[in-house]
Amino acid sequence: MRELKMYCAARDQDVHVVLTDEPTEDGQATVMDSEVICLEIGERCTGSLCPVCAVSWEAMDARLAKSGLRPEIRRKLPGHCEGCGRETELVISSGGYLSCTECGTTWRWRTA
Repeated sequence: MRELKMYCAARDQDVHVVLTDEPTEDGQATVMDSEVICLEIGERCTGSLCPVCAVSWEAMDARLAKSGLRPEIRRKLPGHCEGCGRETELVISSGGYLSCTECGTTWRWRTA
């Protein structure tokens, strides 16, 4: 991962972003596609589409949660991980996703 500063038109200032080295989707191809993750997603953002990354703020928040970066801004709760099957600490994103702090699995939060 590489951290960069980019101009954000929505916030009218430079923001910190991370360029990942991870593939964007699961599959057999070995081609690596980088993702841009804004580290400053939050209350000061405006609009429904991030001008830096061209995705909704919910999608950007889910990317940030899944990456494990900036865990201090996330609410945490104990729960059962769908990925590793253990009772772990789960991290909540504002886009309605949960991420396991141990295995990194991310899924949509559903209520029964």
